[in-house]
Amino acid sequence: STRHNDNVVLNLGASEDLQIYHDSTNSFIRNYTGNLYIDNTLDDKDILLRSDDGSGGVATYFQLDGSQAQLKVHKNMVFFDSVSATFGSGADATILHDGSHFRLRAGTGNFNIQANDFHITDGSNGSVRFVVDHDGETRLFHNANLKLTTQSYGVDVTGELQSDSLDVDGAADISGNLTVGGNLTVNGSTTTLNTATLTVDDL
Repeated sequence: STRHNDNVVLNLGASEDLQIYHDSTNSFIRNYTGNLYIDNTLDDKDILLRSDDGSGGVATYFQLDGSQAQLKVHKNMVFFDSVSATFGSGADATILHDGSHFRLRAGTGNFNIQANDFHITDGSNGSVRFVVDHDGETRLFHNANLKLTTQSYGVDVTGELQSDSLDVDGAADISGNLTVGGNLTVNGSTTTLNTATLTVDDL
């Protein structure tokens, strides 16, 4: 074994291309020529990047798993504001927080979300805003109150439905009261009213 005192550099290469030293406080590995390779050539073995775990021990943060050919992250990864996580050979998709807003961008193709059940919740209190059930309903909420549900026959609306215009191509079944604020025009060869009392006010 060899011992190098503080600030004594171990130089490797004809032109001192690789240097390893300790300056009494920190340790350094510096490469000045070409790429720096760290290889583990033993079959099915890993490269582990470890550091202090914050409690006096040592923990693995990154693992290059040689048996499964995977990069495994063992601790939380933090991306600072406006630093993107980029996916795809042509940077086709990015995820970032710009300091004010969180952004997902798909620059190529469709943006597909696949899940058995898909929920969108409020970030502050976790109340549900939108739900897609596997092979079932899709539900839309307002302030945690259910307002619209898809059904096999169509949609079920809870509360009042307001629209600038309404075009019904098929039959309409109104079980409650119908109030018409404007003119009422009925086009058809036959108009049938089944009611005990019909009141028409000419205002």
